[in-house]
Amino acid sequence: MDYSLANDHAMQTSETLSPLVGLSVDEIRTQFTQSYYQGYREFEAKKPPSPGWKRWFEKWFN
Repeated sequence: MDYSLANDHAMQTSETLSPLVGLSVDEIRTQFTQSYYQGYREFEAKKPPSPGWKRWFEKWFN
């Protein structure tokens, strides 16, 4: 999942939860996007190293 899609989901969920929890939509969305980045860092930390040719290929096409 990329950030744009995660942000869209966070916004929709925040709009639903805001009246129930008494926080603003932006406060809840910010918390969700922070958790996205925490998960992304965790994923990157546990990802096994790629072979050299694959890193080169990803560098050029990402």
